[in-house]
Amino acid sequence: MAKLMGLDYTIQYKKGRDNVVADALSRCMENGETTAIMEAIPEWYQEVASSYESNESVKEIFRATGVGS
Repeated sequence: MAKLMGLDYTIQYKKGRDNVVADALSRCMENGETTAIMEAIPEWYQEVASSYESNESVKEIFRATGVGS
């Protein structure tokens, strides 16, 4: 919990069937494994990644270095 103190995040309530991730995690397959994998991706990361997609000079650097291929 202490690691979360420095992060900027929002907790949003989703009720019932709208919360499919929690629903999937609460259900187990016959062999006892869960049926979902959850990954937290910060909002700022999504914004940075999106900005690269529209920047031609960044695309050229990626092509030259083989990043993202």
